[in-house]
Amino acid sequence: MTTRATVRGRGEGAVALAALVLALGAAGCGSGGGSNPPACTPGAEGCTCRTGSVCDGDLQCTDGLCKAPACVAGTMGCPCRTGGACDTGLECIDAACQAAAGTGLFVGSAAARACDVVLLAPDATASFGTSVSGVSARRGDRLALSFVAKGDAALDGPVASVTGGDGKALSGLTPEKAQCYDRLGAAVAEPGVEVK
Repeated sequence: MTTRATVRGRGEGAVALAALVLALGAAGCGSGGGSNPPACTPGAEGCTCRTGSVCDGDLQCTDGLCKAPACVAGTMGCPCRTGGACDTGLECIDAACQAAAGTGLFVGSAAARACDVVLLAPDATASFGTSVSGVSARRGDRLALSFVAKGDAALDGPVASVTGGDGKALSGLTPEKAQCYDRLGAAVAEPGVEVK
């Protein structure tokens, strides 16, 4: 599923994304405000598994409940599919799908926890790694990305893979704008964002 967001300026995107993640997490807690809990269909996400530990779609039966897998084979940072296959723009290296050379978006500052990045990259697409929650949006020839670390940890390794319309590396791609924020929401002076 691809999530799209409106391109925002001056860091509002990462802050809005972080607020959305927190709001969605809070919305899932509690009884829903009524005296009757919401119906839960066996096999659906968050519900009990059906007979034989079966769940809907790609959900996995874990501890008797259907949950989204922590890692979907073939996606960035996850195991390769059978035969070493990975999603477009990724390569199977040491049995895991990783950003192909020239496609990885890296953040150099260990203080950064969230970033807004704008790339001048016609027809480019981005896929995010498992360590971040991110959204991307296109306006004309520009691709905007906003992402936040899933935990209070540095944005190590490639946080995303950015590829051209053909799924290949975009040579010489540099961010047109990049603003990152630390764990307290303060701007990071030199985030060191680059595609390599």
